[in-house]
Amino acid sequence: MSSTIKSLELNKKNQKTYRRLNSLVFSIFFILFTFLAYKIIFPSQYFTYSFKNTNSLKNTITDLFQQEKELSFFTSTPANFSHAQIILHLEKKPPNNSAQTVVAQKSFKAFFYPSGENLSDLEGKEENRLVSIEDSVFIIGNQKQTPIDSPETLLALGYNWTNLQKNQTDLSGYEKQKLADLNATHPDGTVFKTEENSKFYFIENQTKRPIINPDLKEIKNPITVEEKSLLLKESCHLQKSKLSAKKYYCEIPLENLNNLSGKDFRFKLSNNASELKIKSIDLEFRREATWENFRFFLADFKKKIYYRFGFKD
Repeated sequence: MSSTIKSLELNKKNQKTYRRLNSLVFSIFFILFTFLAYKIIFPSQYFTYSFKNTNSLKNTITDLFQQEKELSFFTSTPANFSHAQIILHLEKKPPNNSAQTVVAQKSFKAFFYPSGENLSDLEGKEENRLVSIEDSVFIIGNQKQTPIDSPETLLALGYNWTNLQKNQTDLSGYEKQKLADLNATHPDGTVFKTEENSKFYFIENQTKRPIINPDLKEIKNPITVEEKSLLLKESCHLQKSKLSAKKYYCEIPLENLNNLSGKDFRFKLSNNASELKIKSIDLEFRREATWENFRFFLADFKKKIYYRFGFKD
């Protein structure tokens, strides 16, 4: 037995090699762990759109609208970031006088709808309701039912768990809509309420209709928004890349938009955007490594743990 143990002992040279390899393996694991922790705490999120493959599933930029002088599009994320970098890949060099500014805003897609005709009240209108059927949650109203894909989407859409009710309605005659994910737009029948002055808006036919005399007893499930989100903007000026004459980029600070309600960022180019002949758009959100962002991560992580174990707001 003792001879076997002796045979396993390393000489001094091999002991040094072993310790070095052991330290190397530990260092590699430590670096990998630190890198992964950094990416989790201070994440990035990427979005893209190809004008050559408009139906591609890889297109994560949504609701792109282009006319002669304006281009707008949305990206949807419930996370907060420090800034967004926009990169435009062009088919050809743009005219020398085509200086472009990219403007960013944040709210919900439907709250960016143009204002429609005023409503005196909700008489003759139906506000959407949030109901549960077994383990699934639906938005129902106006003879339509919209399933929600996850608790994260429910919260990102601005709904409140306290407004969730067990379904008591026969939904057999309700038209089933596309599964609502993080890119979803609020359906007709949604009511928005502004935080600053308690104004109410009813979503109908891609307009938001002001409700002049709302009956607060009738409105059960309003989505909170800020009216200032329609005015508050951040912007950046596109610059030509030093490596390519067909690549333009700029970076928009987002700190002033982070405290606004909503999951949807709207980006706009409005200075003769059609002159650019864009081939594709890449957009990256980034969160800077700061103590404030670290504290935000801890608070968000705590909230997710609570939701995971059934403790909901």
